[in-house]
Amino acid sequence: MQEKKILAFDLWRYAKIYDEGGLYADSDVFKAREFETSMTKLGGCKVIVGVEADARDLGDWWVGKMQRPLQFIQWSFYAAPKHPMFKFVIDRVIQKLTYRLQREDDIITKEVEELTGPAIWSDSIKEYIQLAVGVNLEKDMVCGQSYIYKDVCVLNIMAMGLNTASDHSCKNIPEQDNFIINIHKFDGSWKDDFTGGKF
Repeated sequence: MQEKKILAFDLWRYAKIYDEGGLYADSDVFKAREFETSMTKLGGCKVIVGVEADARDLGDWWVGKMQRPLQFIQWSFYAAPKHPMFKFVIDRVIQKLTYRLQREDDIITKEVEELTGPAIWSDSIKEYIQLAVGVNLEKDMVCGQSYIYKDVCVLNIMAMGLNTASDHSCKNIPEQDNFIINIHKFDGSWKDDFTGGKF
């Protein structure tokens, strides 16, 4: 039963930001001191997502820890209302959920990450950027750098994963590519109250 609640909450957060726009954050996420400065510099971004892990050059380190070697943060993200990337994400999630729910067996916890969580979130971001601008993030994005693709800003791990940067990403992170937005406390409190954090 907990799994279905998490599935619903994941879809809700994507839909809420698609409908209203704004910055979503789990309830165990806190604004960084550099928030205002970083967001001012990112004024041209209609979507902001951050890298959670970039283990493309770290062998099989990510197996059992992450769902993808290049994975994007799901605990916080920003978008302008009705941005097509979020429509793309929502459509992909609904498509995958609909197919899975045709089966009668219960959804297990591990499946949640693939159905609505960081796996499909990361896959959808990569697919959208590939379709929108012809860039393959897996092959073309340099670890540690931040990018803007049209109006989608893909930030390095320092933006929202500062406290995991030392072992979840490469060591060569250029200072000019750092836009520090928030800090994740990893309390998992969102699983209990299902409310987004407030800044």
